[in-house]
Amino acid sequence: MRFQKVSSFTRQFPQKPKRFRVHPWGGSDLQFRALAYGSLKCNFLPAGGNGELSRAMLPKHCPCINKGWNGSLNSILQTAFDPSGLGKGTMDLAKLEIPSFERPPNAQAQPALDLSICIVNWNCCDYLRALLSSIEAQRDKVALEVIVIDNGSTDDSASMVMMEFPQVQLIRNFHHQGLARANNQAAESARGNLLLFLNDDTVIPPGALSTLVRFFEQHPDVSGVMPSTVSPNGRPNETVRKTPEIRAMLHRILFLRWTRIFRSAEREFRQVNFDLKQSSYVEQVTGAAMVVRRSGFLTVGGYDEGFEWGLEGLDLSVRLGQVGRLYYLAEAEVIHWGGVATKLNEAFTYRGRECAHVYYLRKHFGPWIARLYKILTTLDMPLRVGLLALGWLGRKLTGNPEKASHNYSRLAAAAQFLFSGMPHYWAS
Repeated sequence: MRFQKVSSFTRQFPQKPKRFRVHPWGGSDLQFRALAYGSLKCNFLPAGGNGELSRAMLPKHCPCINKGWNGSLNSILQTAFDPSGLGKGTMDLAKLEIPSFERPPNAQAQPALDLSICIVNWNCCDYLRALLSSIEAQRDKVALEVIVIDNGSTDDSASMVMMEFPQVQLIRNFHHQGLARANNQAAESARGNLLLFLNDDTVIPPGALSTLVRFFEQHPDVSGVMPSTVSPNGRPNETVRKTPEIRAMLHRILFLRWTRIFRSAEREFRQVNFDLKQSSYVEQVTGAAMVVRRSGFLTVGGYDEGFEWGLEGLDLSVRLGQVGRLYYLAEAEVIHWGGVATKLNEAFTYRGRECAHVYYLRKHFGPWIARLYKILTTLDMPLRVGLLALGWLGRKLTGNPEKASHNYSRLAAAAQFLFSGMPHYWAS
């Protein structure tokens, strides 16, 4: 195993945190230290709780080997950590000496691949394992690499990837960075001509990857493709959308929805009559799976990291549509469980989604429209919370505990946004 690059990271200290960058060619002593410090846990390392590593895990040009490194994590970190509290101590950069060195003269640039699969994971260990297994079964069909961004998970996702899928590039974030930032991290490490952005609760059936790569080879005018996504029971997910107009977004306001004045615009946005079994050019390529040309992705600047949660794919589609055509490919199918990570912290995703709508409106329609939407949402929130409370109470009284629990999670997220999330919302 070799540790792959982390483009940059920041460690929190009482004083202003220091920021330093890791060489993009990978496998350096500085990089190993950065990743080891990033976890502050021995179980981040692939070999047990004592931090023991083998020399084979570091590249031959690693300065640690030339300095007589004996394979113990303590011997590397002893100047920065209290050995008795390894994994719990705090880093003291004043005591840390990080060598500077350049790319070795014999290091050759690695060849480009057909496909780089970029996966952002957050506490979905079992789903991530199933996804990676489905990808590994297709490595002999497509020249690909897999990059997993572990976005501050607290489960065993990262250790599972290192132990069971050593060929996968793993980048760990200290905290949840949001989808846009994490996807950009993966894209920075990618070498493929195509980038496939996948949710961690998806599975790739046999043949889907080769179908996607072959389609791009035959259609040079296409900048982005969305495969068909289906639920585990085989039912197609309605993922095809048009670029939303202001009227369609106002249909989200509950008291306006009751008037039905924006219903036609909302149905047009959702493409309710679209035949999901028929491939076609579309206005959006979003959802749980999206493939883009790396050149086009870099041309438009990647994901906009101003989006906290949600609509980052829509915004990227709008910009990709300016450099090429977008396509829905029904022949390539992806299984999507749906909403797994979202349910782990509904309060975070609820607030992020509301803030994302404001950010999108400000970016594409101007500040006055965004301000109007904020006012309407603020007026609408008490009504939303009240109806969710009634729905939860009804499920509770009718003896449906599963649906009552689901209603309660939504109610708690909306109530938290109303009573404590509004300052953040208006500051966004």
